Amino acid sequence: MPCPDLPAEPATVVFDADGDLVLNVGITKCEQYPFAGVHISHVHNVASAFRVCSRAMARASPVWRSMLFGGFAESKPTSGNWVVNLPDDSPQAMSTLLGIVHAKFDDVPQTVGPHELFDIAVIADKYDLTHLLKPWARVWLDQAWEQGKKHFQSSILLLWITWVLGDQNYFVSTAKWLALNMKSEYLFKLSLYIPPDVSERIIKTHYDTIATLLQPWEQLYLHVSGADSSSASNGEAHGYCSFCGDDNPDKCHTLLLGFLQRSFREAHLFPEFARSIMLGKTASKMALYLKHTASRIPVLVSAHWSSHTIVANAAEGINKVMGSVRFELTESEIKHLRAQGMKTGLCPQ
Repeated sequence: MPCPDLPAEPATVVFDADGDLVLNVGITKCEQYPFAGVHISHVHNVASAFRVCSRAMARASPVWRSMLFGGFAESKPTSGNWVVNLPDDSPQAMSTLLGIVHAKFDDVPQTVGPHELFDIAVIADKYDLTHLLKPWARVWLDQAWEQGKKHFQSSILLLWITWVLGDQNYFVSTAKWLALNMKSEYLFKLSLYIPPDVSERIIKTHYDTIATLLQPWEQLYLHVSGADSSSASNGEAHGYCSFCGDDNPDKCHTLLLGFLQRSFREAHLFPEFARSIMLGKTASKMALYLKHTASRIPVLVSAHWSSHTIVANAAEGINKVMGSVRFELTESEIKHLRAQGMKTGLCPQ
């Protein structure tokens, strides 16, 4: 049964009282959010009807010019009202762009968030309207950036927004942030919004960073567990060890192994972490886990040099690994971002 609160007809917004074209944008439907089979809440997606000037739209967009005057299904009928249905587009974002096209600047929002700017960028890219955003692009992008730069879902949207608007610095910063802060199970969402090669490189940076962070700790774990041939007691110099209280390197290894296992479990890392922690971990969280573990290892005063050297190197390497992460653009990506930035004014002439 249809929701009784849904409007029967889309609301009509007039951008040109003498307009010869009506755009039906979006689709009216009820989005329900059940939990355990029980209806909790729902929201309404409501379509809008916009009365516009077809010639103004054709002048603004070569895509619209082709649609409306190129003999396609959207072209003006020989009789009756001229109506074009655009069910896949966002009414709110379309309203913003139509306000710009029809010089209704009072209707253009002064502030937007990441989701609103994403919808605007999608339509601007779809209909080749990016150049119209020039007076607002910098302000809107800076606003969306401040709101969304520390949230992974908003950052995915920002990656697309910066790709369309042509801000190279924000694009690279967002790509790097996602590589370090996005959970593995969400990485698939990247390919929905950006060029596949970009998403693949972000994913690769994500996994490579985690693997590089883990490598010295895996080496330490193998060393003290006896899986590494160099960990044999006769490979260690004897001498007093503050960790185990005597000069027995095997005892030192056993105590250190137990400490590492307990620390990794407390950090929700299975002891054989290299094969099990990729899913559900971010590189930034991994670095914090490892720093916490390193900070809790007692100061070792010992001639058992190899174990203690590995511990020191592993701890010192965390910041180096995180600081060395880069996201490099290809020549074609730089060219694209520069071209888009020229349209929006985000790239200097």
